[in-house]
Amino acid sequence: MGKYDHRSRDQKRKAKLKKEAEKSRKQEPLAYHGSKYKTEEFIPLMLQTETAIHEADVLSRQTLTDDEVEAELQRLVLLLRKGPFLALESGDQDRTTDETPDSLIHSLIRRRWQDMAERQALPKREDVIGVVRTILGSLDTWRSQSMHSRGYLNFLEGFLKKAGVNSRLVGPDEVIGSLE
Repeated sequence: MGKYDHRSRDQKRKAKLKKEAEKSRKQEPLAYHGSKYKTEEFIPLMLQTETAIHEADVLSRQTLTDDEVEAELQRLVLLLRKGPFLALESGDQDRTTDETPDSLIHSLIRRRWQDMAERQALPKREDVIGVVRTILGSLDTWRSQSMHSRGYLNFLEGFLKKAGVNSRLVGPDEVIGSLE
């Protein structure tokens, strides 16, 4: 523009608000709501991941919330974007050594993925990220608006029962998940 800004006061205000909104824009949501990863190829990985989430819920005696699961899955996506997923440490430097419900989810998912990798080839890292993001999309769909929402976790429990997965607590810190 030239020496003088000939926009109206309202135009200047709107431009300023738009610029501020762009600066303060939050990180783009990680959830994926498409159907690309809901195919037969990725179902085993999705089943193993969701079973691990359910096992963590059973081990925590149903004290997990959807927010805790979401935070852990988002953290997992960010870790997966940094490097190979089976090389991830079960406890990162920013975590304490005791098993909190958040780190429990991560370690159970990792264990299930390693077991699966011993039996068959896992999908590429980008596809694994897509599966976790699809689970985040499912979490968005099924969560309720309450502060301590368990809508997704309750849905997951019923869904896995229908799929023939039965997880139950057998010891103070041991859960058995079996396909019926």
